Amino acid sequence: MSAPAAAQSAAPATHPHKKRRLDANGRLKATATLYEASSQYRRWTFQPEKLRAIREVVNRRAVEACKKNFEAEEELRRKAPEGSTNSSIKTPETFPSAADEAQLVRHYITSLRNLLALGILTDASGGRPIPSVVETIAITYLKRFYIRTSCLEHHPRSVMPVCLFLAGKAANHVFDIDRFAGSIDKLNKEDISDIEYLVLQTLKFDLYVQRIGNALHGWYLRLQQDPDRDLGRIDAIYSKAKGFFAASQLSDLEFTETISTISLACMRLADQELVDRVIISAYPEHAGKTRTETSEKPEGQLDGDKPAGDTPDDAPPRMNGKHAEEEEGPIRSRSILLARLQHIQTVIRENTTPLDVSKIKTIDKAVRAAQDPGRNKKSLLYQKRIQEREIAIAERRAAKIAKAKHEMDPGEMLFGPLVGQEGLHKNEHHMGESGMGIPAESGGLMFGGEGLRDVGMTLDDSDSD
Repeated sequence: MSAPAAAQSAAPATHPHKKRRLDANGRLKATATLYEASSQYRRWTFQPEKLRAIREVVNRRAVEACKKNFEAEEELRRKAPEGSTNSSIKTPETFPSAADEAQLVRHYITSLRNLLALGILTDASGGRPIPSVVETIAITYLKRFYIRTSCLEHHPRSVMPVCLFLAGKAANHVFDIDRFAGSIDKLNKEDISDIEYLVLQTLKFDLYVQRIGNALHGWYLRLQQDPDRDLGRIDAIYSKAKGFFAASQLSDLEFTETISTISLACMRLADQELVDRVIISAYPEHAGKTRTETSEKPEGQLDGDKPAGDTPDDAPPRMNGKHAEEEEGPIRSRSILLARLQHIQTVIRENTTPLDVSKIKTIDKAVRAAQDPGRNKKSLLYQKRIQEREIAIAERRAAKIAKAKHEMDPGEMLFGPLVGQEGLHKNEHHMGESGMGIPAESGGLMFGGEGLRDVGMTLDDSDSD
């Protein structure tokens, strides 16, 4: 529902997600849930349409930059002198789409899991078993990175190990970087250190991840509170739900849904009858509606779960008093919850199907061919930029030295002027005729000791007493 035109013009410009967090007086309000207060909700939760639009913009911007750099590469190749080392990089006919990039990232999530399953990184962690939380965090890092970055800028093959290395730090399971790089084929520790800070910047330094696995365990404990509980059945549900949780990580659900709802959907996929029994006992069939709750909402949208950062700027004006407090409360309608769970379950089922390997190879080949030549060490454009950077650094260094010499005042030096700059023997730095020291203004020598020039010569009888 749109706000009246007068309210729109009078309302100050406010960041969308902050609009829900402010009361009628402009003060910060308490959130409906603890999850809403987290940076994960505020920064990494989107409406599906918004997430899709962001990726398309990132892909389009990367393609335009690559096309421009390919033209510059061809220009350098034409101007290169005959007989010089020439580049074999050619402009591709087609560029991958945002959907193709998403499929490639999903493939490297599977590669990350296979890498951990092989156990080759155990030595990199000092022989300790790698906890499953490292895998979960690394997958989230990889997916977050490619929301704002294109595969044409940084290939997932180089970013995936960095995300895994950072996940070890976040989970307090630090890998030895030399052993870590040595365990992965064609990887050097410089490949990690060179882009580690870039990955951190793209992640907005949000290294803590609220994990769906924790919420899954919470629902496992909740099922045990059922009066007619069957512990064996509940254990089997929990084990099966972990498999659906792994499938959910291949999707964008963690960016569009709350972790508690995703985990409940995983449990419901494992045993719908038992989970529905809990839902019926915990949620009424029809929840009481407040004034705001009767507003137009997408089907299955809970107030407490509404993704932050995507509220339209023409949101309705704030209400005062009791209704304003009720507005922040989540809707606990059973029908709305079941509709949302059904949608999540559909997405999870779609991601249980393995990827077509031949299709992924085609996408990967297209991505590698279309990657930015400005980042390719074999391209003429990359070499030109490195030379220009080195020249710029040398020029700045020379200018800094020249400025320091120009501003240097010999009279203000801590130990006086340099020898030979001022005084009777200006510009004279020799040892004097006797070789006993540098001449001083008094006519003597600045330091004595007979035979200073003859040090090291043999003594004869005339030199002795």
